[in-house]
Amino acid sequence: MEYKQSEQHTVNGLVTHNAAQNSFFHSRRAMKKSERISALVSPPAAGPAPTLDPHYTGYFTSFNAAQYYEAHDVLEHLWLRCHDANALFYKALIQIAGAFVHLQKHHLHPLHPKHATRLRPAARLFQLGVKNLAPFAPRHLQLDVAALSRSCTQLAEEIIATDYARNPWQPDHAPQLRLDGEIRNPNAEAERSETPAGSGAIRNNAEENV
Repeated sequence: MEYKQSEQHTVNGLVTHNAAQNSFFHSRRAMKKSERISALVSPPAAGPAPTLDPHYTGYFTSFNAAQYYEAHDVLEHLWLRCHDANALFYKALIQIAGAFVHLQKHHLHPLHPKHATRLRPAARLFQLGVKNLAPFAPRHLQLDVAALSRSCTQLAEEIIATDYARNPWQPDHAPQLRLDGEIRNPNAEAERSETPAGSGAIRNNAEENV
């Protein structure tokens, strides 16, 4: 996972990152679920990976915009019609998106009677997601499964260690998933660029800072 800072707005209980996404959230309730999913899916692009389903890539587009609810929905559409071994893989990613929905809603409404209790189910979904990802490690469908599993395990452990009192998710450093298998942390990259040659590079340590 990498972490990206961006301008954010709160709309309908979720964090978005620009005016265009705000417009999307305003219209979401008026759209049927199938229409929302279609709006999130782009036609497959010609290139070296034409076999990736657009619902799968749409998951990552939504996830990286901190639209975790939408990421959940767009991949669920693919999961429900999947009848091969990838069904478990998609299920794991859906569970992880669901965990982030819990963290995001808790962050926005920490004192709300319903949302204040979301850290426990978030930790549980992270654990279930990691369990279901295990058969696909270390890498599957261009995703670094091993790194994602480590990140989610650490998130669950951080939540449990505070007895479900501290939310590790912050909108200014929302995680980013990449399909090239690279797991990057911009903060670590900045530190590396300031590190004198020969003193050692910091690489692929986002799982330590989720």
